[in-house]
Amino acid sequence: TVSNHISTVDDPSLFCAMLPLSFFLTEHQHQRTRWTMCAREFCFTNKLLSDYFQNGKVLPIERGKGLHQPTMGAMSGRLAAGDWVHVFPEGKISKTQKLGGMKWGTAKILCESGGPASREPVV
Repeated sequence: TVSNHISTVDDPSLFCAMLPLSFFLTEHQHQRTRWTMCAREFCFTNKLLSDYFQNGKVLPIERGKGLHQPTMGAMSGRLAAGDWVHVFPEGKISKTQKLGGMKWGTAKILCESGGPASREPVV
């Protein structure tokens, strides 16, 4: 899935509001929660936050470090395995709530996943 950020808590808040708590508590059994990325400088600043986000299937991405980061490969691998991968293609919070310029990472993840040509992102 693809969406833009309107706040730093829109991703966890949206899914928590839509899904019952039991869904998250049984993730280890069904493995249907989405994988996503978050900027290291926001979500991985200390051990508590790192543990929290990693347990929520969030991987760190480093802004300005380019497309060849290990997390990009991991996300392509997750998508290739058929997992739900959610990306924020603008790579930042939208101040206007309008979709802005896209980063190249979304296309890289799709192309490197090796999935069928019929795989399309849900926006």
